[in-house]
Amino acid sequence: MVNYDLASALALNYLLPNLANHRLFVYFTQKHAQTTLEPLSKLAQFEKKSLFDLKSNQQHTSIENLSKHTSSPIKRLNKVNTDDLEQIRLCVPDLIICIRHMTILKKAVIDLPKYGVINLHSGLLPSYQGVMASFWAMLNNEKMIGTTLHFIEDSTIDTGAIISQSRQICDYSKSYLWNVFSIYKTGCRMILKTIDKIDDEGIIQSEEQTADAQYFSFPTETDLTMFAQSGNTLFNQKDVIDFLLTG
Repeated sequence: MVNYDLASALALNYLLPNLANHRLFVYFTQKHAQTTLEPLSKLAQFEKKSLFDLKSNQQHTSIENLSKHTSSPIKRLNKVNTDDLEQIRLCVPDLIICIRHMTILKKAVIDLPKYGVINLHSGLLPSYQGVMASFWAMLNNEKMIGTTLHFIEDSTIDTGAIISQSRQICDYSKSYLWNVFSIYKTGCRMILKTIDKIDDEGIIQSEEQTADAQYFSFPTETDLTMFAQSGNTLFNQKDVIDFLLTG
């Protein structure tokens, strides 16, 4: 379960070719945060245009062009907790993997897979729960950013037991979006290792989150101004497109 955006397409590009021996179904939401703040609107417009250009130019990063790696066509399901629940049930999933999925899952979905629901969060938990974790890490001038693979155990956000984490040095010479893309390769490797663990041992080991948690929502106008004044940018067309075509 992914969202229809650039980072999700990148993650699928890392994952699907390495899971050819598995029965796969890919479902995406097509939802975007509604905002009146100009910097976030421009970021959303850039992502939308870039994804359309990749699709039009038949680049491998486009979500639709990855369908050959799945057992069924990649399909939009925006109502997984209600209208689309039966379609997911019919898949009889052993494992559900969420990456940037824009729906809070309810118990009926969470209880379906044998090995549970796991989520790749683009931030280090529990310090950076919520949305745009890499933005907040950059605003806080953190040295390290990364991903957290964790269970979705209920309808709370980013609170489930942690399976593994990846860390890397944040590159402040690059944009927020570039840094987000840069953490997905190692994050997806964690997913592949977890699947291998299930194949070999039939278990997923995890540890409960015990440190103090902090939840972040979308940045305000003041937050965005501070981010820019610190010399950071939300996106840079050249570095993002170069990454998508080579990373």
